[in-house]
Amino acid sequence: MAKLDISGTDENNMAIEALKRMKGDWADLSNNELGSILREYDDEGLKGVANNAKGIFHELLFVEEFNSRDNGLTARIFEETNHPGADIQILNAKGEVINEMQLKALQSEYGIYHHFDRYPDIEVIATKEVADLFDNVETSGFSNKEITQDMEQTINSLSEDDVIDLAQESAALSSIISAFKASTDILSGKSEVSDAG
Repeated sequence: MAKLDISGTDENNMAIEALKRMKGDWADLSNNELGSILREYDDEGLKGVANNAKGIFHELLFVEEFNSRDNGLTARIFEETNHPGADIQILNAKGEVINEMQLKALQSEYGIYHHFDRYPDIEVIATKEVADLFDNVETSGFSNKEITQDMEQTINSLSEDDVIDLAQESAALSSIISAFKASTDILSGKSEVSDAG
């Protein structure tokens, strides 16, 4: 299993990484290419993308926070995003897996009931909104509402960045055309070098 190295990345980059992990054919896309794809979705489609990616985003945030502690343990996510029953592994200082956990970013407790029906022996770490409703569920320390908002903002930024990149490319092309015209005018004697600014 490959360990995903997200150390030193900010939340926006982790949200982008979550989007790229969500769909296999998005993995190698540039941010601009990802933005172009997201622009093809309507509002409902983008909500669905955000909802699917926020669970992966939650896992990345948790692993980053867990690994910042100085407790001799390391957390890592599974390479595949659909691993049955668990999302992360906890390793001791020798690199041995000592625990596997499922992370849940939810507003409602029903997803946790469903997990325990299928995997009663696998621990759940959940967002603040639902963790307090269970005696046997720890909180990740993150809020589902905040994770959702961060993911939606990242999706909006990617889409807007795509528009900005296109505008910048158009502006750069206009500058090149203007410079070419000015240099042609100088060479043909239509204008002086001092007029070409």
